[in-house]
Amino acid sequence: MFSAEADRLTDYLSWLGLLVGLAAIFLGVVSIQAIRQFAFAKRLAETESERAEVLEQAVAERTRELMEANEALRSRRRSGRRPKPSCARSRRWKRSAS
Repeated sequence: MFSAEADRLTDYLSWLGLLVGLAAIFLGVVSIQAIRQFAFAKRLAETESERAEVLEQAVAERTRELMEANEALRSRRRSGRRPKPSCARSRRWKRSAS
């Protein structure tokens, strides 16, 4: 009687051990996927950050060029001379208009 009860308890514990092992394997796979997704997201964020920095520099440079061109136009207007195109886009537009 005690032997049968011990065998049954051993069977239950074996199944429990099997379930715990399968759960550990599942959690390991899920954690590896999470680590991979985190690494991918980090690389993507770094790439986007670099891209944003390059765009920010380009905008700052273009803003500086436009401010200089605007200041030149204002000084020419004050002196009474006709404004002359000062940026490459204006020169291209002038060529295509003629």
